[in-house]
Amino acid sequence: MAARISKYLGDTAKHIKAAFATARDHGAVLFFDEADSLLSKRVSTGESCSTSINQNRNCLMQELDRFDGVVIVTTNLFENYDPALLRRIQRHIKFRIPDASMRRELFALHLPNPERVQADYAVLAELSKGLSGGDILNVCVNAIHAGSTDTDPAKWMVTQAMLEREIVKVKKAKAEHSGEKGKSRRRIGFCVG
Repeated sequence: MAARISKYLGDTAKHIKAAFATARDHGAVLFFDEADSLLSKRVSTGESCSTSINQNRNCLMQELDRFDGVVIVTTNLFENYDPALLRRIQRHIKFRIPDASMRRELFALHLPNPERVQADYAVLAELSKGLSGGDILNVCVNAIHAGSTDTDPAKWMVTQAMLEREIVKVKKAKAEHSGEKGKSRRRIGFCVG
């Protein structure tokens, strides 16, 4: 989305049209991550930026109507999508928070060197209840970083304590920001022309 949105009036609509034209010419799939920045509800005409924002929304919806390919959009703020856009999305997939079994698998996936990990994945799966897959990835990456600070790489190790500390940090950060995001979950929408 950052490559499409411009501070200059009219440029965003041109960028949207260009993206669709390029995808059409190459038979490409269009993927808009965090699409709510462009696909959110249109704003009332009393706001100073309303004309530009609404024109961009309308341009995107027109391009979606004309496009014969596949468009994938993602968001954590599904409730902010413009209702007119929802009618143009043919499939909605909601990604739920992983259950204990999935969390255990995510730890195993993101800690791929078992000889360098001293941890009980079942315990970590229980402690990480409520965390998303991205949260678990952050826990693992931060624990790997913490476990690889020794100057001797042979001593690099990720421990249960390191992982538990990172879980606590992530949960604390999520609790501090829960008022801002509520219980949003990642959603993906597909438009197939």
